[in-house]
Amino acid sequence: MTRLVRTTRYAGVLVLVVVVWWLTALAFESRGGVVPGPGAVFSRLFADGWDFYGRNLLATLGEAAQGFVWGNGLAILLGALTAFFPVIRPFVSQLALFAYSVPIVAIGPILVTALHGRTPMVVLSAAAVLFITLNNVIDGLAMSDKGTLSIVDSLGGSKGQKLRFVRWWYALPNLFSGLKLAVPGALMGAIFGEYLGRVDNGLGVVLVRAQKELEIDRAWGIIVVMVLVSSIGYAIVAWIGKRLLRWAADITLVQSSPDQRIWVNVFGIIGSAIVLVAIWWVGIGLADMNPVIGKSPLDVAGYLFSSDPAGRAEVFHNLWITLGDAGGGFVVGIVLAILCALLATRVSWFADLIMPIAMILRAAPLVAIAPIMFIAIGRSYTAVTVIVAIIVFFPAFLIMLEGMATAPKALLGIVDSLGGKSGAQTRFVVLPASIPYLFSALRVTLPNAIMGALMAEWLATGTGLGAAFIQDVTKFNFAGLWSGVVFATAASVILYALVDFIEIAYRRSRRLV
Repeated sequence: MTRLVRTTRYAGVLVLVVVVWWLTALAFESRGGVVPGPGAVFSRLFADGWDFYGRNLLATLGEAAQGFVWGNGLAILLGALTAFFPVIRPFVSQLALFAYSVPIVAIGPILVTALHGRTPMVVLSAAAVLFITLNNVIDGLAMSDKGTLSIVDSLGGSKGQKLRFVRWWYALPNLFSGLKLAVPGALMGAIFGEYLGRVDNGLGVVLVRAQKELEIDRAWGIIVVMVLVSSIGYAIVAWIGKRLLRWAADITLVQSSPDQRIWVNVFGIIGSAIVLVAIWWVGIGLADMNPVIGKSPLDVAGYLFSSDPAGRAEVFHNLWITLGDAGGGFVVGIVLAILCALLATRVSWFADLIMPIAMILRAAPLVAIAPIMFIAIGRSYTAVTVIVAIIVFFPAFLIMLEGMATAPKALLGIVDSLGGKSGAQTRFVVLPASIPYLFSALRVTLPNAIMGALMAEWLATGTGLGAAFIQDVTKFNFAGLWSGVVFATAASVILYALVDFIEIAYRRSRRLV
């Protein structure tokens, strides 16, 4: 496919998006202009100009860039450690998962209170990218060709030489996949920190002001800028990866799997939980937080098991609501990702159609689009499902698309020579080849689904843990707030581990281990 054809298709998609946007604005014209037309938004955007966007955009980019570097740098370092000490792989993965699963709608205000300046934004930005990149690095390092590693070993090569000359080269394609996903993640973390924080400039700050002052045209202009910045960053990383990894088409990657020893996985969960609790305990003291706000693990345990059982019952009740809110959107997002990846694999133009749309949905900040979604659909389970599905779809689609592209061409040729049509190739070759990637997609998106449900509850529905967080802050029930954080985090980790155990069982049943 020529570059001109692909560019023309992307341009056509953008025109389609603008047309749909304009039609939606007409449909919502009677609702107070909550969806302004493209003309009004771009007129306001150009009227605000660099005088308005310069300082705010650079501030947000600075936070996101620092978070991107710190989060991805730590992910690469931790990934390298797992290559030297494979037994710690579940421990490192689970520790990153714990950090990633902590609900930012609850911990964000606490970070803003405990840390000064722009540090909370950098921390949230780094946390948003660490887990995804680390997962990709660990999986990539495990994809190394065993024969090549044996040659290095037979020549007396050390673990460091194996890492330097073999493992990193096999891990690079996965690393760049993680870096692409990390671009919008880093920007969203920084913007959410600004949305809650005590800084005077940044895209998140001016978005809050525009929403409060009902400057709808400006708010949409800010969203457009956020999408453009994320898309440009994603395209730059993708371009660099494509240029650097031209040779990668000639190597065969073996999809990695969780450690098959159950005790190692259990050790990872328990050990990482102990370390995180220790960090929590020590961090509360080092930050010199007000004891009314900063609750220790003992305070949370006392609230859950020693005080009025009504508090514990309420946390469980709200957790059940949140899991239900997350479940529907998670299933819808995963199913759509699989179907769209199948279509994109079989029809090249569909990939060029869906990628820009998926990128726009991923880059648009949830704190901005969720209120619009609730106005359009209502504060219902359907709206929550749509929001969670949007969050889940983009990373799952990219992972499944990559997995389906690994279908062995030789097997596809055999099916074709036997008279099998594209449907038979999909059923007997493409889908089986992508199953390991499906497990990866499930692991990556489960925490996202719970996070999306919490955000939707926090912003609009008034039910579940997300709404309880606001109520707990209002009532100064910070023990209840921290308890909800613990339960939401634990739910993500348990579901993640469940996917691991299901994959282990699947591989054993197929004798793939």
